[in-house]
Amino acid sequence: MTRRGTPLAPLETWRVASPTPRSGKEIRQRLELGPRQTSRYSVRQLVRSAGLTGSYGGIKIYAGAKAASLDTVHFLFDEQAGFSAILKMFDHEPNAKIEKRDLTRTGMWTLRAPMLALSQPDSALGFPDGAVLQPQIFVRNTTGNPVVASLRFNWRGDSTTGNAPGPTVRLAPFETRRIDVAALQDAKTLPKEAHWTAVVLTTRGIPDEVMAVAASYDESLRYGAQTPFNDQLSYRWEGGMWEYDVQHDSVITVGNGGSKPAHAAFTIFYNQGKEQYELEQTLQPDSQMWIQVGKLIREQLPDKNGKTLPLDLTSGSYEIRDLTHSGTGTLFEGKVIYDKTYGNVAYGCAGQCCYVGARLVSDPLGIPFLGTTTNGVNGNDNCGFTDNVSSGFYGNWNTANHSIATVNTYGAHAGAAIGATTSSTHGLLLSPYGRYQCTNQTYTPGGGDNVNPTITSMNPQTGQQGTMVPVVIKGSGFGTNPTLTTTAGSQIQISGKTSNGTTINAVFTIASSLAPGRYTVVVTNTTQATTSFYVTAPCNPTVSSSTLTVSCDGKTVRQGNLIISGQDEPNVNNTQVSATGDVVTIDVQGSPYKYSSLCPPASICYDQNYIGCKNAQSSSGHINWNVQIFCSNSPYPSKTVATSETINCQ
Repeated sequence: MTRRGTPLAPLETWRVASPTPRSGKEIRQRLELGPRQTSRYSVRQLVRSAGLTGSYGGIKIYAGAKAASLDTVHFLFDEQAGFSAILKMFDHEPNAKIEKRDLTRTGMWTLRAPMLALSQPDSALGFPDGAVLQPQIFVRNTTGNPVVASLRFNWRGDSTTGNAPGPTVRLAPFETRRIDVAALQDAKTLPKEAHWTAVVLTTRGIPDEVMAVAASYDESLRYGAQTPFNDQLSYRWEGGMWEYDVQHDSVITVGNGGSKPAHAAFTIFYNQGKEQYELEQTLQPDSQMWIQVGKLIREQLPDKNGKTLPLDLTSGSYEIRDLTHSGTGTLFEGKVIYDKTYGNVAYGCAGQCCYVGARLVSDPLGIPFLGTTTNGVNGNDNCGFTDNVSSGFYGNWNTANHSIATVNTYGAHAGAAIGATTSSTHGLLLSPYGRYQCTNQTYTPGGGDNVNPTITSMNPQTGQQGTMVPVVIKGSGFGTNPTLTTTAGSQIQISGKTSNGTTINAVFTIASSLAPGRYTVVVTNTTQATTSFYVTAPCNPTVSSSTLTVSCDGKTVRQGNLIISGQDEPNVNNTQVSATGDVVTIDVQGSPYKYSSLCPPASICYDQNYIGCKNAQSSSGHINWNVQIFCSNSPYPSKTVATSETINCQ
């Protein structure tokens, strides 16, 4: 037992020993620990000095103050058999509430031991043929009142799985009860051929009032394993190292502790975390997926993407995720690593992830006037991840001013009037509690809402240096006297502004010295809406096409020609050209295409294939060109020109 920290006063503790199974006799002893002091105590000596009888019981270390400064470790050993094992010690929270620790909202406190090895061990453990284990569970009442605990089992054989009710245990005050699981197999409560079982213990008492441990060893104590109980479920578990080689193998299980199906993702990381192997499985309530890492490697079993693990792979890490439930999660886990050198099976726990904060996805949230925008909630956890946990906050949204904005069950905000307000929601997230636990805790994230004017169009959205450009802005929520500005400042003078709430008319006078580029137009009516306006260099090239007189035989393909030229042509960034022909006389073939071999210098030229047809109605036709001219990298055309090329048929 170790004390951390350096407070001046001594730390006073009480030890409660009750190894007489049915009587639950309680003996107290006062201890004192100085700052950073470690003390070792023999349970055998404590039992003898207290005059207690029996072969098993429980121990409680209690500190009236500074309990967080106290650490304990409890182990047992048999020198003759060469055996030792660490026994799990549980933190006890005297003020714990069932609603905080009832992670699946069943109204009961639930403990799970995920991997109790049964009498006939799984061959994956590598025990010698004929090894017979003696699985047993110790259940302890830590209180001075009678309690009732119920057990149930979810077992697994080579190819079959099932569940079975276990005994209901009525415990006297401070009583510790041993449950012989091997006898339950003999009595056919559990099938003889089952190799593993998860043990689920439930009680309607306060959390931590009932404690349990489960172990399974053979008579020699050489072969066997433990599986600790805990009440923890999560949406994500980060696992440590697994091993596989001649002397080692690893078995990992993932279970669903919830009341609804959960889709579980299991990922193996290897090659220094650069590569991964992914498995997914939908788990029904109380069911588990089992992963024997050595088998995956040895038999080259593909993952969900068809990928296999390298045959020479010996170690890596893993991760477990609940893909169905966000915010809380319903998955539990377990892992054992077998060492053939000593016949030892070591139990290893993954690290539970839980959230340390929640915030709105958008803060402030921009909401279009008379439109909708959806907000959500992100949670950041102690494993370094940020997840969208919005579903855990559904049904609890509200806004501070319903005349400005409203919000529905799913966080969809509707803008009712131009202005600003706030909104918030609340929901449960799995969060740190105590030293090693996570519990459901309420978070209430909130933030600002701005209902903004909406711009649906602006015409035109481009103008040339040194020109006056009449513009029309359409949308909603402008009011009758909005403020209209641009990020060009005084180099775009705005005059003649009028507004009827949905349409703004104004004239932009663009300075000759204003650099070509993108500028932002801002409409302000309490809140703001923005759009883009592009300023270009002078860009008014000449667009011309010729008149042709050709023989029209209805089958010969010819070319019409369009030329874009003039002193502003170097400022042309792009052109988009289309062409149509007269329905009767000119049949346009394909799309216009650029040509350069016969194009005049400093010009852009297009050809258009066509077939001319003589008919009684007309001996001439037209290629009708439509030209959009884009200047100075503006995505909007600075000029649109329509011109017609005449084709005379002879």
